[in-house]
Amino acid sequence: DTFFSMQASPRMCTSQQDVYMTRHSARADRDHCNWKPLPGFSRDDTECSKGGNRANEQLADAMEDIHIDYIVCSPFYRCLQTVAPIAKRKQIQIKVEPGICEVLTTFPPGFQDTAKLSSEFLIDLYYQPVMTR
Repeated sequence: DTFFSMQASPRMCTSQQDVYMTRHSARADRDHCNWKPLPGFSRDDTECSKGGNRANEQLADAMEDIHIDYIVCSPFYRCLQTVAPIAKRKQIQIKVEPGICEVLTTFPPGFQDTAKLSSEFLIDLYYQPVMTR
């Protein structure tokens, strides 16, 4: 997986900010032809593959010396798995934003509620998302 930095133009804001973006790591359903959703999850809400989880740790390693103020993430499980090692190492709560998820096979998209996800991930339960389902 790759990530990149976009420098904000000084004309656009009063301070310079770096924004780092990443796509989720490798999906388990793309690695295994007999993949089945985790219990209670929809077909859209795929977890990361074993290789994807290794890539998640590598991403956290690459971000180790970078200051991060916020982590904003799609509510899909694989996306949260991708940023979870960064959040854990830096002790930053993840702001779950449904507005940045894609609709794959079902509408509304089949992701878990934030409260349920908070049992496994470091989630900011006080964050008010811009969009809801």
